[in-house]
Amino acid sequence: MFGLPGLLCTLGNGLNPDKAKNLEICLYGPHGIRKYVQTVLGLSRSPLVFRLSVHELMPRPDMYPDNWDDWDIKHNLEGSRLFEET
Repeated sequence: MFGLPGLLCTLGNGLNPDKAKNLEICLYGPHGIRKYVQTVLGLSRSPLVFRLSVHELMPRPDMYPDNWDDWDIKHNLEGSRLFEET
């Protein structure tokens, strides 16, 4: 997932921008992938020369692992130099 924005940008390298407008790349991924790709490409100011069609896959409740709600994904960013005010 972390290499996806770079891959999308690399796919456009060497393409004629006028011809690439007719090219459509389909991306299938988990719910939230559209927002992720939009945010990363927007923040990095990386326009794509082709059309990107994003399809978010919505899992059914029985597709989650039994311990899904126990998975702690919160990150403590206190003291991180990246987020310190200057």
